[in-house]
Amino acid sequence: MGESISINNLNLKIFIGSMHLNIPFISVERLTFSIGMHSHGNHGYELHYITEGCGSLIANKEQYNLEKGIMYMTGPGILHEQLIDQHDPMSELCIYFEVLSVEKPNCIEDAFLQSAFLNTNFWFGRDDGRLANISERICTEATARYIGYSEVLRAAAIETLIAAVRNYTENRFCGDAASHIMLDDRRGNIMDNAFLWNYKDLTIELLAKELGLSVRQTERAVKKHYGITFKEKRRESQMNDAARLLARSTLLINTVAERTGFCTLEYFCSVFKKYYGTTPLSYRRTAQESGKLL
Repeated sequence: MGESISINNLNLKIFIGSMHLNIPFISVERLTFSIGMHSHGNHGYELHYITEGCGSLIANKEQYNLEKGIMYMTGPGILHEQLIDQHDPMSELCIYFEVLSVEKPNCIEDAFLQSAFLNTNFWFGRDDGRLANISERICTEATARYIGYSEVLRAAAIETLIAAVRNYTENRFCGDAASHIMLDDRRGNIMDNAFLWNYKDLTIELLAKELGLSVRQTERAVKKHYGITFKEKRRESQMNDAARLLARSTLLINTVAERTGFCTLEYFCSVFKKYYGTTPLSYRRTAQESGKLL
């Protein structure tokens, strides 16, 4: 790898499909020290691509070997630490993606991309070859800073995210015709959109009707897709939306409660504190002072 480069406070905004993302920093550098156990906030995803050297990753209490060509993504709430090998320190590309907003997908391709990215909190594997060239391009542009370098970085960041999603999905074909989509994928997209856009009025019976399944089959499908129950997933969607409104709007707290489907302010505050460990008001102050969701 050539010269190391790290750009903090970048705040590069990108639109990809139906998602609006911020990239606070990009780095391509050699690591001289291990990075201790930590996790990202509710809307943070950090991509790592190893360009040289070796080390190890500990994530979800499992250990993974890191070497040239390995990519991994850590999303919200994933506790992880990165350990270097002093005899052969790693170099890596690292890009942090912060989800600012998500709109309803305009087409099947957008739905696939959105679902694969947002619902993959952790992925580890070997890149298929795209990221090596992207990493070199980012390093060159960020070092030289020629006219238009920020636009090149923006394009490279979009290309990096797409490369990551293709790794997740093993380069699955995605056409605009529904006939090209596997049944499980269609149902996964239906569930993702239902919990994202209609969680307030969503019941297990309504979701079952959308999926063309029985209630019992729907409960199993939700559990398989998310690893949690329908009730837990609905609460998660409710709390994520409440956190977003508190952090990114000036709405009164009782209005946030109403918009997220709570009948009373007291019940909203009780549920929110139990879920996040803090009151809605304290969450808003901290989130707005830090400039990001917690």
